[in-house]
This record gives sequence, C-alpha cells and structure tokens, in this order.
Amino acid sequence: MLLAARNSCQLTDGMLEEGLSFVASYLEKSINRPIIIADHNGLIHYPCISEHFEQVDELFFCSLSAGVQYFYREDDGFLSYPVEYNGTNAYIIIQHLSKKKLAHTFSVLAESKLAIKCYFSNLYKSDQIKMDFEKELAQYLFLPNDKDLESIIALSNKPLDLHAQYCTAIIEFNTDDTQLAWKQICSFSRDYLIMSQLDVITIVWSKSLVLVLPGPSSDTDINILSKLLDLKKNIECRYHLSSTLGIGQAHELYEIKKSCYEARIALTLPRLMGKAVYVQQFSHLQIFSLLFSLNPSNLEIYCKNTLGKILDYDKTNKGDLLLTLRRLLDNCFSWKATANSLFVHINTLYYRINKIQDLLNIDLSKMETRVNLYLAIKIWDTLVYNDNISKP
Repeated sequence: MLLAARNSCQLTDGMLEEGLSFVASYLEKSINRPIIIADHNGLIHYPCISEHFEQVDELFFCSLSAGVQYFYREDDGFLSYPVEYNGTNAYIIIQHLSKKKLAHTFSVLAESKLAIKCYFSNLYKSDQIKMDFEKELAQYLFLPNDKDLESIIALSNKPLDLHAQYCTAIIEFNTDDTQLAWKQICSFSRDYLIMSQLDVITIVWSKSLVLVLPGPSSDTDINILSKLLDLKKNIECRYHLSSTLGIGQAHELYEIKKSCYEARIALTLPRLMGKAVYVQQFSHLQIFSLLFSLNPSNLEIYCKNTLGKILDYDKTNKGDLLLTLRRLLDNCFSWKATANSLFVHINTLYYRINKIQDLLNIDLSKMETRVNLYLAIKIWDTLVYNDNISKP
C-alpha cells in the first residue's frame, strides 16, 4: 500500500511537470500495451489524435455503454477503465489485454488515478477560463458593443500581442443539426492546426467555427490557406458535413474585428451570387474587396442614395421592386427568365421595371446604370445579411 501511494504521488508530480504523456508512458511500460486516454466527450488527450482518431470513436462509445463501471470484453481483450473527476469520468482504454493480466493491470491503473484526475481537474478549470475568454471575444467580434479588447485578451492564457498580425477564418457548416458536437469540432480543429504549427483561437458562433490565426505574410499566405483547406476537408470527412470557408485579411490584433467582418463578407457574397459550397478569400473578391474595405456606414449611405426610393416604396406598399430588380440583374436582363423566377406575367414585370425607372430617374438600357445598381444591391444584401444595417 505504501509503495502504491508513493508511486501515485510520483506519477502526479511527474504529470504536473511533464504532462499527461508522463503518466501514459508509465502505464504503457507497466502494462506492456498501448493505451488511449479520453475525456467524457470522447476527446482524445493521449496519444496524438492524428494517429488514432478514426479507430478511437468506435472504442470510446463501447466504453460509454458500460456506464461508470469498468468494462472488459473477453473475446477481444478490450478494457475501459473510468477515472472520476468533477462529477464525470475520463477513460483509460486498452485493447488486446489478456484476462490473466487483468489483476496486474488494475493495480497499475489504480496507481495512476490520482495523476489523471489531477490532470483533468486542472484542465476543467482551465477550460472554464478559456470558455469565458472565447465568449467575450465572440461577443466582441459579432455583436455591437463597447467591450475593450485589451481586457478580453487579459482573460486568455495565450501571450497575445495587440500589434501582431492575425487573420480570421470562418467555416460555416451546411446543417440544421442543433446537436452538433461543437466541443469536439473545436478541439479537433485546434489540435489539428497546432500539429500544423498554427496556434489558433477557436470560437463557435451560430452554425460556424471561427478561427483566429496568426496572420500570414505574403510568403506564407498560400501555406496557411493550404492548412485551412486540409482542416476543412478533415472536418467534413470526420463529421459527415459540408461547409463553406471565408477568410479575412491579416490585420494587427487590435483590428481583428475588421478581419472577422471581411471573413463574413467572403462567406456571404458568393452565396448571394448563387454559389453553394466554396472557399473564398476576401482579398480575391475583386472590386468588392475594395468596396467592402470602406466603412460600412459609408456603404449604407451609397446604397440608400442609389436604391433608397424603391426601398421606401417597397416598405410603404409591401412591394417587390427591389426583388424584381435583383432578379432582372442576376438573370442578365432576360425578361422571360426573370418573369418565370418571380412567377409573374411578363406585363407585370414590364410595369415594375418602368416603375423602378420612374422612381430612380434612370435608364436601364445604359450599362453604367446596370453596373451601379448591381453593385448597390449586392452590397446592400450583404450588409443586411450580416446585420450591419437594419432590414427595410
């Protein structure tokens, strides 16, 4: 008993100094079998997820079915051993363990319980702090507020420099699943990018995973894009999802809200132009990247100066002039295609377009007029979608 207690304390000291791998290495040497250590959500903390995550999913759910008791399956030597912490369990999983080695294995695992409990308890406290930081940062990025970024950064356990370059990438998932395993997706993404030598802050907002990354310089831009594409592909395969990816430009951290705004524009604009699943960098939006670099309030003024009279008409008369003009422009001025898409008679379409020309005092036969209206509508729709202005 004294020897076991001494080993337990030594393992805890080693874990505090060197991490969970210290305990895991001791267990693997003592049991002579590889092990897996996962938390109650099935997130693997040992070994490296890149090597084993596909096989662990099935094994972990086998262990969950056993409840809080250890579970041993004699036909294939599968053992799941729970370690309680903060009202829940972590699990040590061992495969191909012969029955005759169970007694020795239980003795060794018992020695490790204190160290593993300490690891997950400390991690739980750290997670609470991280959750507070991520919640505050998400509200700062997506909601109108007067929050101070410097005080939010003080909540982080990362050494963040307000003047270092960072960019925002947003992966939006095309799903209505309200039970999506966001914590697993965040942890997987964070670990995946860290293994790719990209330190990252992960945030969940709406149906999106928001990644705040060290900003690329001109010579690393392609490398970071490649890693984000690999991550997107791996998430889609692992969680059976489809997604779109929008990437903002790099700015100093104190301007990270601007990069987030750009990533949202990169997500929204291609969708408004008919795309479904895509990857879009804000800097590659051509003329729109220049326009959306302007202050949103200036863009709103431009849109209202250009479209204001038909916006007011629609609001007062519950009309469809903006929708009609949008469809006509999107259909390259094909009257038949536009009438069909609106389910109206061609004469109704003619009447609406004449009304638009009268209200705006324009001639839609002129190309510069069409271009100006097209830009104004796309900007307006994008700003409305991202809550930068109120819907009319």
